Amino acid sequence: MATVRTYYDPSIEYTLMRGDSGHRFRKIVKISGVLSIFMVISVLIALLFYGAKPTSSSSDKDFEWIRQRLGTKTPYPHEDRPEGPLKDTPKGYELVQLHLINRHGTRYPDPDDYVSFKDLWDKLSDTTVPGFEWIKTWSIEKFYPAAKSNLLASSGDADLYEIGRRFSRRYKDFLDRYPYDPYNFEFRSSVKPRSSQSAYAFALALFEDRPPGGDNGDDADDDDKGHHRSTKEKRLTLPPSQPIAIYTVPAGIDQQMKLKSSCPKWLDEVSGQDIVYKQKRLYESKFAPQLAKSLSATFGINISAEDASTIYRLCGFEVSIYDEASTWCQMLLPLGTDKTSKEGSHAGDEERYINFLNFEIATDLEKYYINGPGVPFNREMGCKLGSSLVQTIDLVLSDSTDKPRLPEDDEGGANIPHHGHFKFGHSETIIFFSTFLNLYNQSGAILTGNLTAEQYEKREFRSSLISPFSANMAFEVYKPKTMQSKTGSPHGLVRLLVNEKPHLIPGCGSSMFCDWSLFKDILIQRGTGCDFEACCSTSKSTFTVASNVTCPSTTPIVT
Repeated sequence: MATVRTYYDPSIEYTLMRGDSGHRFRKIVKISGVLSIFMVISVLIALLFYGAKPTSSSSDKDFEWIRQRLGTKTPYPHEDRPEGPLKDTPKGYELVQLHLINRHGTRYPDPDDYVSFKDLWDKLSDTTVPGFEWIKTWSIEKFYPAAKSNLLASSGDADLYEIGRRFSRRYKDFLDRYPYDPYNFEFRSSVKPRSSQSAYAFALALFEDRPPGGDNGDDADDDDKGHHRSTKEKRLTLPPSQPIAIYTVPAGIDQQMKLKSSCPKWLDEVSGQDIVYKQKRLYESKFAPQLAKSLSATFGINISAEDASTIYRLCGFEVSIYDEASTWCQMLLPLGTDKTSKEGSHAGDEERYINFLNFEIATDLEKYYINGPGVPFNREMGCKLGSSLVQTIDLVLSDSTDKPRLPEDDEGGANIPHHGHFKFGHSETIIFFSTFLNLYNQSGAILTGNLTAEQYEKREFRSSLISPFSANMAFEVYKPKTMQSKTGSPHGLVRLLVNEKPHLIPGCGSSMFCDWSLFKDILIQRGTGCDFEACCSTSKSTFTVASNVTCPSTTPIVT
């Protein structure tokens, strides 16, 4: 029987539920009373959609297993992220800069998926198969309205808000030391609304208890705090939460967040070439036709291999947006079993979840060649983010505390070291930059469509882990507390966090804290001095490749 989706009236305090062995990550969330009404409503609705729903009628085991293997439609794993303040700062150092590269939160399907989902629903709407009667009352426009295509879902607002809350607690001392202003913190997003809205949700939580100080100063009377001092009798009330400036760049020239739109060569010679999808199609040919045949027999209609893939994608949105695995996801589990049992009647997980395993591998094969190490040119796509790291980290580590801070003297602060760089983009942003850093290609093993089950199990490249919704990469930059010599390269340490957990930087050895001089060399060797414009040019472009620029090949490493 279908789960009834009940919507509740917003309240100030309630339980946020998601994941964690059927208890759905219980955690009390209290919204600050200082938030403005529209902020309160926005965040509360987001959090309610995020988890305040009845438990799925599918088993807890099924739900937890499925939700971790949905490729780039996997929900963010909030339930086991580090909590609390930063406690492991290296002795003799202080945190002086924080970088965050974040994929947008959970979104609604794009227009192509909307059409595919509607066609599938229309095809199955008259089914009488026991256990799937819910399809008759299910509605594409109710749960995935066309008007919301590609927009951030309420659960996406909650994703970034919750991540921002953890950052606020983790970096409390850092935020106390460096209060917000646009010369201290850069917020940047792609031009897409789902990315800028994600930046806003994150910032709302990051500065939730830090309203703007106004012009009163620390010694202002209590009655004056929270107001703008004026010579007139009327005092203006300050915003209840810190407003931020969000910087965006048009899609066609955004070389950091919306990368593919800025690279004609990638669009023509990588994304636009059938050979890039060869390995995915090879793998799908081994299981999708048989699955389609089985589904056709069960439902008594013609279901194609493409329809089966559509079911997997729709399952991903059901889980990520609605925490729901008892609807479309059930079509990919063995039919005719007790869907509410903990174990089912199968020998093991591999047999019960084989369709999810297969579709996850197929997704990995697509992303491996489209955005990952399967095409050498993809490494070039992340080089501008690498260049930005070198420039901004060098700047903050070279900064002298006794140097006056005069933004008006350097074209609006462009050469002033920001202490925070928060950038919000897309799945492609995360995977391209991970490829640039070589994070998931350490063994050098090539992912193809004809490996053994054991080889697939050992694969490094897993899109469900690399780029779920709200995936993020953060760099903590630490500077010695003692004054450095003004000659030579600046000294410092850098730590990488992937989805909020420490991650070794390839080439930095076994220490999570990498010496900046070593990491800088790694970035330079991997092409930090890249010529993005030249390498992305085509015969139709105005850019020409200089004789000293070597651009990686756009041919897949396996053809």
